[in-house]
Amino acid sequence: NWAGCATIAVGTLIGMIGYGTWRFGPITDRGSIAFEGKTLIDCCNPVDIETFQTYGNEQNSLAERIQAKARGSRVVKAFNLCQVAVWELDPPVFDGRALVVPYCSDDAAAGDTGAELIRDVGCSPMNLGALYYSRSLEEMAAIVISRLFGGAPPTSVFNWIGPTG
Repeated sequence: NWAGCATIAVGTLIGMIGYGTWRFGPITDRGSIAFEGKTLIDCCNPVDIETFQTYGNEQNSLAERIQAKARGSRVVKAFNLCQVAVWELDPPVFDGRALVVPYCSDDAAAGDTGAELIRDVGCSPMNLGALYYSRSLEEMAAIVISRLFGGAPPTSVFNWIGPTG
């Protein structure tokens, strides 16, 4: 559950700072020393809600930009493919299977923290590898968001399903 997640003091969840814009001022105004060695969990999606296209993603992802701006931080991209109604499920289970949550990070220890948080909410972590893959997660989120705005139920998800038995 989310209460269990809150007990892990090493991770900070980065949320949307401004509707429709991404501002790094609040992240960087404190100086890089505030983020040195800290794990930041990025669940944001830079998606234009009129066109359902990602923006600012031509050269890198939002997660990569956060990592560059919050110098010394260890960024994990996770929790960005579902609407809040999914995270309110305890646990998020679909067709009898735990929700699989993909995540990525350039730092193994930060990735481990992300995986622990994913397990704490009753989901199964899927490590995609380097933070480079956050670009794909943000593009996938654009698809999810377009479907939600198109009328899909808020608990709609893409879920990785492997063979059973």
